[in-house]
Amino acid sequence: MTLQNLYFFTEIVKDMNLGLTATRLYTSQQALSGHIKRLESHFGVRLFERRPNLALTPEGELLMREAKVILDAESRLFIAYETGVQKDHGALRIACGLGRSKFYLPDALIRFSEIYPGVGVSCVDENRFRDTPMFGEGGVDLSVGRVIDDEPGIRRMTLFTMHSSFVIARSLLESALGDQTDAFIADAAANGLDLKKLPKSVPIIHTGMPGQEHWLCAQLPILRTFPRVQITHGNHDVQFQICASGRGAMIVSSLYIRFVKQTLSPAYLNDLLFFDHVTDGKPIETDEVLSYDPTVAHPQFFFDFIRVLRTELAEKGLVQLPETEKTTTSML
Repeated sequence: MTLQNLYFFTEIVKDMNLGLTATRLYTSQQALSGHIKRLESHFGVRLFERRPNLALTPEGELLMREAKVILDAESRLFIAYETGVQKDHGALRIACGLGRSKFYLPDALIRFSEIYPGVGVSCVDENRFRDTPMFGEGGVDLSVGRVIDDEPGIRRMTLFTMHSSFVIARSLLESALGDQTDAFIADAAANGLDLKKLPKSVPIIHTGMPGQEHWLCAQLPILRTFPRVQITHGNHDVQFQICASGRGAMIVSSLYIRFVKQTLSPAYLNDLLFFDHVTDGKPIETDEVLSYDPTVAHPQFFFDFIRVLRTELAEKGLVQLPETEKTTTSML
């Protein structure tokens, strides 16, 4: 038995519905059931009646009273020792990628800091964890971005779906296609741009490296047949500068394109063309995912950050919140 088991037990009792508790705490019903089973095995009693509705047994009612005493005592000790994570103080470490760090994460962090000024937030590049575990000792509390390594037991929440976009300067197309440029642009604007239709003389700016291919190169082997402008650390700002100068084309998420169009001057973008990226007539998509370890007893501000983040995404038109979540978020 652990304090985490007791914490999740008291949270289940608040709702008396595993589905509601799992949704509220961003975990799974299976994980919650595991905490209950460990408590029941430890004490050798049955804590809940399962049918017709979830209800505490007399043994469960006794544990609920004692669990509150134990958890309250833990909170008092943290306050007395001035150690550990208190309700409104602590740290939150987030792994994120470029698009979200530019487009929606800064606004979410500002809103969160207004609610929890005592919580320090640090952001690290998601690409740091290509070869090491993202969670656990030395890792992060949560990740916002692509799923890099599908670690066992990690909770994944799809936030929204992004489309792959293709950016290329008209001047670069004209140098490769000549008088066929307008017809090529009209087709790509109507149907999306398939790499198989792009002249092989056009350099592609990306981070794929022999022996350690970037995920996009692994997904699109045809990229290896184009000349490369090699940026080994994946700095999209540098890549975009090269693209805007007409010396290479690039593939980025629709999220990054939204950021670019909202922040850069029209004059800077004047020569650039933006197309949906397709393969065999189908758009290339990837999910924007929030990931974390549900077996860890996270503080309340952790779950409040997720709610603030989803609210920010809803206001930017990227997700639609259910009514229950809108109500909860407005109370923060």
